[in-house]
Amino acid sequence: MYANTIEQLSLQTNIVEDKTNLVFKELHNYYITNFGLEHGVLKYSKLLQLTNDLNDIHNRLQEAYTIGKLFDPTLLCVWNDAI
Repeated sequence: MYANTIEQLSLQTNIVEDKTNLVFKELHNYYITNFGLEHGVLKYSKLLQLTNDLNDIHNRLQEAYTIGKLFDPTLLCVWNDAI
């Protein structure tokens, strides 16, 4: 049972990775085509940095939320109401 679940997760992870690579490849080509090599690469790298920063912020918020739930179980209700 565990092996089947891991195999399904691995398959889904591969699909997501393939689609992500496809999107980033097309986005890279768009920036290079429309802005030229020098400016396109700069804009693309800024976009990737922004994506990384947003993921970092999300991870920090998720960590703070998880720690907060340990000390205040009502925190879950507040966050669910906000969503």
